[in-house]
Amino acid sequence: IPTAFRSVPHPYSGRIAASDVRGITAVVVFHLASRNDRFRAVPDNTADGLLRLMDRHGIARAVVSSVHSVFYTDAHSGNEELARWVRPHRDRLIPCATLNPAFPGWERDLRQCCDEWGMRGLRLFPAHHRFSLTSPQCVELVRAATERGLHVEIPLRLEDRRQQHWMDATSEVSLSDVAALARACPEA
Repeated sequence: IPTAFRSVPHPYSGRIAASDVRGITAVVVFHLASRNDRFRAVPDNTADGLLRLMDRHGIARAVVSSVHSVFYTDAHSGNEELARWVRPHRDRLIPCATLNPAFPGWERDLRQCCDEWGMRGLRLFPAHHRFSLTSPQCVELVRAATERGLHVEIPLRLEDRRQQHWMDATSEVSLSDVAALARACPEA
């Protein structure tokens, strides 16, 4: 990881407890997985592999999420895996949930992510989960996450378009939709 990335202050320091932020020196969200990406082999995508990579580059702590949550029908199944993978490494890996507001039961899933597994953030993937950022369900989820003190992240894309496999036809998230959601949830 280039030095420039290691020196960037963490943008969520106001939303995540000080004890969670201590030692974070990079703005990087790693996707953990139990297998390779859909289109290519990905090294260091397990908790142990990521910790070795972090050690090699002097990174003390990282925010992590499950790439499986993006592609499973029920995103929460990926959160369950993530909780299991990071449990032995909570001193270094900060789990971030992925939920789909269009999927039934997200309220229960959000409670479990926060209360049982101690997840500190929420990632939304509207292009992959096929929901609108301005839908009432999404606004409700963002407000509920904000009330629990979670940071909310909306990645515009999963990977750089220049590296994207030709069979991956997922579009990027619209910045105007992100702006509309920010206006609907100014507290987030």
